[in-house]
Amino acid sequence: MLDLNEIPTLETPRLRLRRPRERDTDGVAGLFADARYMRFLGDGKTADRAASWRAIAGALGHWVLRDYGFFSIEDKATGLFIGWSGLLHPEGWPGIEIAWGIAPSFWGQGLATEAARSVRDYAFESLRLKRLVSIIHPENTASIRVALKIGERFERSIEFQQKRLQLYAVVAA
Repeated sequence: MLDLNEIPTLETPRLRLRRPRERDTDGVAGLFADARYMRFLGDGKTADRAASWRAIAGALGHWVLRDYGFFSIEDKATGLFIGWSGLLHPEGWPGIEIAWGIAPSFWGQGLATEAARSVRDYAFESLRLKRLVSIIHPENTASIRVALKIGERFERSIEFQQKRLQLYAVVAA
């Protein structure tokens, strides 16, 4: 079982991916309150501040249970929380998922791709995982572009959480 202090920090040219912390609650609450961010997640509805705190607690619990999980993403220049990216595999998931989410005010800068590449490399090089998937709503063209940029390819359509979604996958080289 992983000690939370053992969660690594990943660095890219512009980003720091680090352990989620309670101080991220405001940033996560901002994401969850934004209809553009939430459009393709869960039931597509915005969520309250309490849900953001529970999401951070769940992310930390995932690290403890699986030895991998979500990283909070901060801008290296400012230290500002701008989203998250990481690995998840809750009960009933079709594989270990690599996922990402950036605050809408930072969209269009390649930050999701930068973060996801870092997580993909960590998964394959440090964790020695062999395959990652992403479950993406077919209308979420921005996430589909990120998936393709990190080497994922469309594998199949799936019925998941009462929705028709697309499964993308990448295997370790």
